[in-house]
Amino acid sequence: MGHHQHRPACARRAFTLIELLVVISIIALLVGILLPALGAARRTARNAVCASNVRQCTVGLLSYAQDNRGYLPAAWSDPIALLSNKRAYWQTTIWTYITSDKIDLNKLNSPYEYLEGTVFECPSAEDGRGGYNIGNHLANGYGMNISMVTNKGIGEPGPKTGLFATDQERQRWYQREDLVVTSSATMILTDNESFYAEYWHRGSQPNQIGILGGPAMQGALERHGPQSWNIAKLDGSVSGTDFYDVPGVSNASLYNAGAAVSPGILVGGSDDLVPKETKLFWIGRDSL
Repeated sequence: MGHHQHRPACARRAFTLIELLVVISIIALLVGILLPALGAARRTARNAVCASNVRQCTVGLLSYAQDNRGYLPAAWSDPIALLSNKRAYWQTTIWTYITSDKIDLNKLNSPYEYLEGTVFECPSAEDGRGGYNIGNHLANGYGMNISMVTNKGIGEPGPKTGLFATDQERQRWYQREDLVVTSSATMILTDNESFYAEYWHRGSQPNQIGILGGPAMQGALERHGPQSWNIAKLDGSVSGTDFYDVPGVSNASLYNAGAAVSPGILVGGSDDLVPKETKLFWIGRDSL
């Protein structure tokens, strides 16, 4: 009687080269499908963090105004003795409204490393046109709107600075939150490559240089998609806002780089030149 050789039950047939290639192809296909989804999820999460940052900063700004008779902090202060005679940007002024962490006084000057990793930096700054700026951390966050009405007057038709002798003078002025007509229509804070934002001149296309004093907002484009910013209004609301939804002027001649527009011209211009929506968004009122 012959003996039959039985293959052990635990023995397995080895993969053929073709089967191995098929498995590798399937894995590559799955990775190709999953990576974009993971990237999109990461962008969505960072966008949510940015919106939360903007909201916290806005609450801090409005809390400061409530404690200071309606005055918002200056975007950029004169030297302050308590800060070792260094200038304070609005982030420093509202610091204690946002966090209990201490400020490193040795980092208050350029490159402003005290802002690194805080709510004052956008988590998607590296995705913006200007990228993440290790030489100036002010460029990785948000800018205050300094075109709003003030107790010194809105400005007169004429130079960009209106009633202010210099642009820096307006940066150091305390804007009046309580003078704004419609808080839900007026911008207070935006994704920005500068600590302040103002209406300067507006390119008619997202790829044009020339919105808010040069690259400030333009450089922050693409942080949250192709052409949008996280923008806060004075009522505390925050929303992703497309380039084309940021109000500008209807006169195309004011789009060019040499056509600076002062707050006074914006609010004093006729409605066919400057829509009321634009006046409310930047200045906080639609008439003198």
